[in-house]
Amino acid sequence: MKRFKRPLSTDITRLHRANGLRTLRRTHWGRTMLRQSGRGRCGRQCTRRTTHSKGMCVKEERLITSHSHLTSSIAVRSYMAEMHNDGLYFLEQARQAEDEFVKRRFLRASIIYLCSSVEAAISKIVYDKITQNEYDNGHNYDRLKTSLNDPNSVPPRFFRSIDGKIAVLEDLFETTIPQPIKSRYKNLTLLRNKIIHFSVSYTNEVYATGEIERVANEAPDIVDEILSLTFGYINLFNGFHKNRSSNY
Repeated sequence: MKRFKRPLSTDITRLHRANGLRTLRRTHWGRTMLRQSGRGRCGRQCTRRTTHSKGMCVKEERLITSHSHLTSSIAVRSYMAEMHNDGLYFLEQARQAEDEFVKRRFLRASIIYLCSSVEAAISKIVYDKITQNEYDNGHNYDRLKTSLNDPNSVPPRFFRSIDGKIAVLEDLFETTIPQPIKSRYKNLTLLRNKIIHFSVSYTNEVYATGEIERVANEAPDIVDEILSLTFGYINLFNGFHKNRSSNY
């Protein structure tokens, strides 16, 4: 599979050499629309199938002949969806693991990846929002916009914690995330932080297999709650956060 890294909302037109079919692909925040024109040079039958990979629709065009099956596809990267998929994958591995040490390894990885998915989504939505509009808090948001688009820049202090990220999100969209949803996600990130920034005082929590397993099993639903609200602010629904099993 060849992968093309392009900005979202970019048309990608590609002539498939194998079957002479031309497709036009437009992607935008996980939505994909394809239009096919032309026929195979030899007039053979072409069937099409849509799958989902990394939060983006991936179109497969299969040329069916009596002798061979040729496949061509285009994939678009989505970090937030990759992290979510990886979190589900490691959770599945944990459920299959028999060794306690191996199980804990996968459970911790699952929690880290699922939280990373949420933070990536919030950062992307916040960046797009402050890029499209001007705000009274312009100076701080200009600094934030610069930091989110510069790999060598550190975000302002007010955007470094999950509390800060949620506060900015609420401010930009003039809304309030329900406290129970915020509390559940903050408790999840609290455990994630203890795993990443470990100290001896966290030993009992980080090594308590039963508690880690309980939190990891609840994590997909907790992430779904907050991402459903977050994506809802930009009128996107039923995205990758609805998945409960990994795609790859």
